[in-house]
Amino acid sequence: MMDWITSIFSESAKSVVSQSVIINQNIGRLSQMKKIFALVILTSLFAGCAYVGPWIKEIKWPSLFPGKEEVGITQKDEIPIESVKWGNPEASLWPITYTCRATHEGGNSIYLHQDATMVWKSIDNVCASLWLIGDWGNGDIHGLSMEYVRSGGSGWNKKTMDLEWKYPNGKKLKDAQKIYVMVSGLCRDARRNVKERCPIVVVEE
Repeated sequence: MMDWITSIFSESAKSVVSQSVIINQNIGRLSQMKKIFALVILTSLFAGCAYVGPWIKEIKWPSLFPGKEEVGITQKDEIPIESVKWGNPEASLWPITYTCRATHEGGNSIYLHQDATMVWKSIDNVCASLWLIGDWGNGDIHGLSMEYVRSGGSGWNKKTMDLEWKYPNGKKLKDAQKIYVMVSGLCRDARRNVKERCPIVVVEE
C-alpha cells in the first residue's frame, strides 16, 4: 500500500517538475521574443531616421521672426552706401536681413520701426548699434554710430538724436539737409553678436 502511495506522489512530483520545466522554457522563449521584437523596432527606427534625416534638413521650418531667408528682403539703402564716409566701415559691408523705418516724433526723438532687435542676441543688455548719417549735400555724407539699442520686445525703439553732435567734417547733425539712420549688429567696440544690418533709411517727418 505504501509503495503504491509513494509511486503516486513520485509520478505527481515528476509531472510538476516537467510542467515547471515547460513553463520556464516558454517564459524563456517569450523573453527572447520580446528582446528580438525590441531589437527589430529599434533597428527600424534607426533605419527610418537615416532615411528621413536628409529630408528633414531640407525642410524650410517657419521662423517666429521672419528675416531675409523666409520673406526675402527687398528694401534697399535709400542712399548709395559707398557714398557714406563711415566712422567704422565694417557694418556697412554686412547684409540687409531686416526692414526698418524711422520717424521723427518731435524734438530730438526718433522711433525705429523694425524687428531686428527682437531677434538679435543681446550682449550686456544691448543688441544693436544705431548709426546717424548726416547728408549736408554735394556728396558730404558722414555716418557715425551714436547709440546702442536695447533688445526690443515690440520692435519699436525710441532713441534720441544728438543734433549738436559734430561730425569729422566739423558740421553738426542739425545742419544736415537730410538725416538718415541705420541699425546694425553691435559694432561700436570689440563686441559682436551678429553681422547683419537694416537698410539706410531717411528719418521721416
